Amino acid sequence: MSVKVVIAKTLAKIGGPVSKLGSGSGKSFAGIIFSKVAGIDAIQELSGELKIGSILLTGTNGKTTTTTLLIKLLSSDIEIRSSFESNTINAIAAALIQQKGDIGVFEYGIRNIK
Repeated sequence: MSVKVVIAKTLAKIGGPVSKLGSGSGKSFAGIIFSKVAGIDAIQELSGELKIGSILLTGTNGKTTTTTLLIKLLSSDIEIRSSFESNTINAIAAALIQQKGDIGVFEYGIRNIK
């Protein structure tokens, strides 16, 4: 892991819980800090910590329901890092930073062409 990513991850771990004291962005604030310091592309380095990999759910309707069901089905057998209801790249980064698990189950609402 690069030095920039380690620094960004440390700052996100400190700043994420502090955000819950205020209103808004609580679920994704750690990811916002991380992406501002290390850049969006660095999230790929965070995903390298997952031993099994990720499941990313996208689409127009049903993402939260499907993600929730999948988490409930898998969580009895394995520890999962997950993000749903806040379906942004920053929320995914926050889950990767703040949670433990060998697999990620994430909801993502595509917001632009990139």
